[in-house]
Amino acid sequence: MPVATTQYPQNPPNFNGLIQMKMDWLRTSIIGGILVIAFLLIIRWNEFQERNINAISLQPTTTVASSANTSSPAAVSSSEFDLASPSLLNAEAESPSTQSTDVIQVLTDTLAISIDPIGGDIIKVALPKFNAQLVKKGEHSDPFVLLEKTPQHTYIATSGLVGQNGTDSKNGRPTFVSASTEYALGDKDQLHVDLLFQQPGAQITKRFTFTRNSYLINVEYIINNQSQESWQAALWAVLSGITTTLLLPQAWV
Repeated sequence: MPVATTQYPQNPPNFNGLIQMKMDWLRTSIIGGILVIAFLLIIRWNEFQERNINAISLQPTTTVASSANTSSPAAVSSSEFDLASPSLLNAEAESPSTQSTDVIQVLTDTLAISIDPIGGDIIKVALPKFNAQLVKKGEHSDPFVLLEKTPQHTYIATSGLVGQNGTDSKNGRPTFVSASTEYALGDKDQLHVDLLFQQPGAQITKRFTFTRNSYLINVEYIINNQSQESWQAALWAVLSGITTTLLLPQAWV
């Protein structure tokens, strides 16, 4: 009677080798994917850097009819505008002697602001809706102070005009006058605070605009050229302690 037999291969398949080949393929695919992603990130980063450089590059000068157009920031060397170096500006800002005694106080629903008439700088910003310290529910502490100017600590927002007819230079800064030393938003949706400075042949208004439910402070210059000559300047802005000065395009009036 025949007997059924089964013959097995002398060398069974090497499953360990197959598994190892599959793992190697997966590892190679993952490494390749990481390299592709890294390459794409580098490309995107370079594009971002180029856009950033273009955004802060100096724009062409513009001519306006009645006010300085200051809509596009640009970072340029301040030497060509006869402006003191940022370190000197910071040192001047930190000096208590440069602060006027007639500080202008502005109160809105979101901000408590102090403005120094010398230069029209924002020397204090407090946030009434935010406590400076942790308190129990329902209690309040002093408002959180974002900017301030004291003998122990100085961090302020400074801005001005430089150039041929600018008000700010190495020789000093303008002293503005205002109709009042206290302003409040009250029930209004918007508040304008105007600081005036009279130049020979031109009246300069530095206007601060505050809006309800907003932490944004809009600063603009309104130039009333009362002469027959062209008026030229550029806006600059700097935070005390930061060495990068922002200059906006020049304007003629």
